[in-house]
Amino acid sequence: MLGLQLAGAGDDTVYLKCWDEEDHHSIRLRYDPRTGLDLFSFRVEREDDLAELEIAVQKYGCQVQRVSRGEAVGQGESLRFTIPSGQTMELVYDLEKTGNILGKLNPSPVPPPDLPGIAPPRLDHMLINAEEVGEAGAFFQKVSASG
Repeated sequence: MLGLQLAGAGDDTVYLKCWDEEDHHSIRLRYDPRTGLDLFSFRVEREDDLAELEIAVQKYGCQVQRVSRGEAVGQGESLRFTIPSGQTMELVYDLEKTGNILGKLNPSPVPPPDLPGIAPPRLDHMLINAEEVGEAGAFFQKVSASG
């Protein structure tokens, strides 16, 4: 229905991306008997941002775990922590680049017309549900202002 591209698969996991995304994947879906978003990652602008944000997240009161390069498919070293809304968040700088379906040599300005589903070019927004919206909002505002 969405028309995402299969970027890889594991025993209980699939990695998906949009046709114009260069990174290894933008979504990892895994089997779980319950429904919901339990982990999400954001890419930071500079490698130095990881150290600065680690300090800011710890100052807010969250315990930070360092994830080694290669522990998460397609990702370099990252930070993992639980946010006030209960989900696990990762911050990563280095992502494996696998290219998009257009290629690099004389790429077409538009995707092929036979892509399935709505075929979005990229995913760039997400909605995080939280019972305590004020607390979740305060976390993002304070940590992003510090980092």
